[in-house]
Amino acid sequence: MNKDLESHIMDLCQKTIIDKGWKTFQDIEVEVAEQLHPVNAAITTADRKIHIEVCNDFYKAVETLKTDEKLEEDSGSITELIVQEVVEHEYSHHGLCPRTKENFEQILDGIFEAIHGKEYDTGRIRELCFYISNAFSDTIVNTTNAHTGRDKESYRKGFDMLYLFSENYQRKKVGKRHTSKGFTLFVDTNQFLCGTSKELNEKMWKKYFPSLFIGFSRYRKKIIDVFTGDENLTNLVLKRQLDEESATKLVDRLKDTSLWNQMAYDYAKIMHPFLNKLNDGEAKLLENSFTKGSGSPSSKKQPKESQQPKQGDKDQKTPGDKKDDKCSGKDKGDLIDDLIRRLTKDHTPYTSPYLQDFAKLDQLYRLRAGKLALYAQDKNISPQYEKNLSREELPLDDFKASDIDWASTRVIRKKDGSKHVELYRGSVPLILPFEGDEKPVGLPDLSFIFDSSISMGFQPYSGDGNGEYHFAALTFYSILNYLESEGIAPLLNYHLINFSNSTYSSGWCSYSEINKVKVTLFDYQSGGTVLNPKYLHDLRTSRKDNVISFMLSDTDFNLQENEKEIIKAVDEILASGGIGFYLFQMGQPSTFSEEMKKRNVPVHYVKSAEDFMNKAIRFSKDLYGEAIAK
Repeated sequence: MNKDLESHIMDLCQKTIIDKGWKTFQDIEVEVAEQLHPVNAAITTADRKIHIEVCNDFYKAVETLKTDEKLEEDSGSITELIVQEVVEHEYSHHGLCPRTKENFEQILDGIFEAIHGKEYDTGRIRELCFYISNAFSDTIVNTTNAHTGRDKESYRKGFDMLYLFSENYQRKKVGKRHTSKGFTLFVDTNQFLCGTSKELNEKMWKKYFPSLFIGFSRYRKKIIDVFTGDENLTNLVLKRQLDEESATKLVDRLKDTSLWNQMAYDYAKIMHPFLNKLNDGEAKLLENSFTKGSGSPSSKKQPKESQQPKQGDKDQKTPGDKKDDKCSGKDKGDLIDDLIRRLTKDHTPYTSPYLQDFAKLDQLYRLRAGKLALYAQDKNISPQYEKNLSREELPLDDFKASDIDWASTRVIRKKDGSKHVELYRGSVPLILPFEGDEKPVGLPDLSFIFDSSISMGFQPYSGDGNGEYHFAALTFYSILNYLESEGIAPLLNYHLINFSNSTYSSGWCSYSEINKVKVTLFDYQSGGTVLNPKYLHDLRTSRKDNVISFMLSDTDFNLQENEKEIIKAVDEILASGGIGFYLFQMGQPSTFSEEMKKRNVPVHYVKSAEDFMNKAIRFSKDLYGEAIAK
C-alpha cells in the first residue's frame, strides 16, 4: 500500500516538473511514513533535492478532508493540487527566495537585528531566526507564484488545500484545537497576499484559527504593509481587488533582493511577540528547524512524531537549505551555524570594555553632571534655536499641553539674557503606533543619536574626563540631572542610539528603565562611521509621544550609500511630524549637514562636543523649564 502511494505521489511530482518545463531538475524523493502532519517538504543544500514525506493514511485523510469541509473537488483533484503546489513551492526556494547564500544571510541578518535585543538565549535566538526566515521566504515565494505563470490559479487552490488539509488532519490526529497566533498571522496574510478564496479564509477562522485574537486586523495590515511597501497596494490586497497591474507591481517589489534585509527586519518586529506561545507541533518545529543539513548534529533521522508540516511550518526546512555555487561545497548545517556565530559576534549587545565599569562610570557621570548645574545659567552663552515654521502660533492664554506641537517649539534668547518661548498649535493629526484613544500629551520625550566612532574620543578617567564622546555622555547626564531636579524626569521616555561600526539602540525606555539607555551610551566603539537606518525607522515608528532628538556627529559617513539611507530616514522622520530633529555638526559642514539645511533641519555647527554640551543643556533647560513655568 505504501509503495503504491509513494509511486502515485512521485508520478504527480514528475508530471508537475514536465508541465513546468524544468528539464534540468529531476531530483525528488518521496517517502511514506506515520507522522503528525499529512505532508512535509524540504529542499536540501547538498544535492538540491526536494524531499516529500506523506502520511501513511494519506488517501483516507484526503477523503476525510473532502467530507468534513464539504469540498466540491474529487479526491484525485485535491491530491494533485496539493502535490503541484508543494513541488512548485520548494523549487521556488531554489530559484526565487532565498536562492543564494548571500540573500539568505541578509534575510537572517535583518531578523537577527530585530530580535537580538529582546532575546538573550542563543538557542532561542537560533530557533526564532529560522522560524521567521522560513515564514518570510515562504511569503515571498507564495505571493510571487500566486500572481505569475499560467498555473497561478491552481497554485492558489493548492495553497488553500494544503493548509486546510494540515489543520483538518491535526484536529483528527492529535486533537489540536486552534492554530497559534503566530502561525495564524502567517497563513492568513499569505491568503490575502496570494488572493486565495475568501470563503476558505472565513472557514479557517471559523474552525481552526484562534477564537480570540485582539487587534488581529491591525497586525494583518502591518504585515501586508511590509511586503507591499505601499498604502494603496495594501488596501487593494485587503479588499481582494488586486488587478494585474497592481499584482505586477507587488511581485516586482518582492523580487527586489536589495529590500529583503529591511523587509525581514520589519516582518520579524511584528511576528516576534506572537511566537512565545506555540502549540506542541510548532514547538517541535523549532527544535528541528534545520534537520536536513547532512552534516548538522541534528541531521540524523528523527522520530516520525517529531516531523513537521507545511511551508511556513516545516520541521526539516529553512531557507538555508537552498544552495548556490558560492556555498556548494558547504553543508547547510555548517553554513547556518557559521552564520549564527558571526551574527552573534557582530551584534552582541553591549560589547565595549567600558561596560565592565558601568556602575563606576554611572556614579562618576552623575557627580560630574551635578557640578554642571550652573553651566546653563551663564549669560554669555546665547544661542538661538529657530526653525522655519508654518504652524499656527499658540497664545499663552490658550495653553494646553495636549494641543502643543512640541517639535515646532522655538526658544529665543534675547541679547539682554531674557527668554522667549514660542509655542505652536499642532495642526496635523499624528498617526501613532498604538490603539485606543491615546494621543500625545505633556512634554516631548527625549532622543539622543551619538557618534561613537574613532574621531569621537572617550577618556572618561583622564582628569575630569576628556574626548568628544566624554562630553556627549556628560550632556546626557546633565540633561537628565536637570529633569530629575525639576521632578519631571519620570514623566518622559528616553531613547539613545550609539553608532560606529555597529549601531546600538536602547529602544524607547521609561524613566524606570533608564539604566538600559545608560548602558547603550557607554557601549563606546571607536570604529568607523556607519549608522544603520533601521534604528531611525524604529525611533520614529515606536515613539509614544512627540520627541526632541539631538544628533551629535561629524557626519563623515564611511559609505556614500549609507549617507543616502540616513538622509532618506530623516526625510521620513520629518514627514511623519511630531519629532524635532536637531543636528549638532562637529567641525566643518558635510554633505549630510548641507542636505539637512536644505530641509530646514536646525543645524548647529559646534567646534567641540563641549560646545554641543553647553548648547544642548541650555536648550533643554529653556524648553522644559520655560514651558512648565508657563
